[in-house]
Amino acid sequence: MLVLDKLTPTYSLLRARLTKRTVNYAVFRFGSAITNVQVLTSSDQAGKVTVELAKNAPYDMNNFTRHWQKLAGIPEGARTLSIQNSPRMSEALRVELRANDDEILAQAGQAFRSAFSGQVVQRFQRNSGEMEVKARYPEDDRQNPTDVMNAKVRTSNGQVVPLSSVATVSYCYTKDSITRINGQRAVYLSADVNKDALSSTELASLNKREVVPTIEQQFPTLGIHFGGEAEQQAETQASMIQMFMFALLIIYILLAIPLKSYIQPFIIMMAIPFGILGAILGHWMNDLSLGILSLNGIIALSVVVVNDSLLLVARFNDIRKDMSDIKAAISAAYQSRLRAVLLTSFTTFVV
Repeated sequence: MLVLDKLTPTYSLLRARLTKRTVNYAVFRFGSAITNVQVLTSSDQAGKVTVELAKNAPYDMNNFTRHWQKLAGIPEGARTLSIQNSPRMSEALRVELRANDDEILAQAGQAFRSAFSGQVVQRFQRNSGEMEVKARYPEDDRQNPTDVMNAKVRTSNGQVVPLSSVATVSYCYTKDSITRINGQRAVYLSADVNKDALSSTELASLNKREVVPTIEQQFPTLGIHFGGEAEQQAETQASMIQMFMFALLIIYILLAIPLKSYIQPFIIMMAIPFGILGAILGHWMNDLSLGILSLNGIIALSVVVVNDSLLLVARFNDIRKDMSDIKAAISAAYQSRLRAVLLTSFTTFVV
């Protein structure tokens, strides 16, 4: 008999879960053909299904997320596409007063707090803390909607009546949680990126170019912001570019002082664009994307080419003192510094 008592609740729970999964499949299989019906699921394993009748609003967050999934799908290079903070529905009770009486409304709220949450009736000190004593209904009297209907409220004439006599209690569905950023409702769409196929920055650029314009046309009041790793990389790249431009100015000043010339530092630094172009071509030939490590490599490459150009210009200035022909001085400088330039470039490449 004891075994039977344990098996009966387990069987009932299993049957309920299988029934919910069957309903889940039926609703998703055939419910999508019904006009103005949205099918939402919660994350519990029982397969709980909620069918919500939606109004023809200009746009809402649920329509947007579904439209984004339909339009963007799972792009090549992204493993998954998930929606976070998409509103899930949970069952709740709705209490509506039959008469528009603010006093009864306040009494009903006070009755709910006292009956179900408890009302502080006494406070006393225990050691270094303060203890509160709350009075509320027994646990058996606050377990189901009938208990809510029987909750006592005081009317404006001082009469104590059950809540069911002055209000209507019904079931409704409410959203579990809503995420807001700066007062605006937000939903996060995230994807795991296969970096062997493309970078997160490229995926964000692809969405901005192909998906965002269409979304903005259909949902003009919607704001789209790309975050996560793509946002961090964009901020880092912008910061690195700013620092790189500042470094170029410092390099120019440091070269102009010993060379005592305003033109020769420009001649030396003209090698930097060629180095950047070579790095971009190298990435393109190897089908690689430019990332943070690539920018670090380009900055290091710029230092190497400046160093090589400085060796050539310094040698040219020394030869120019003894030679009047400029072309011959340039040729002699290249011949005398070619081995040093190649060794410097090769050792830097190996490192």
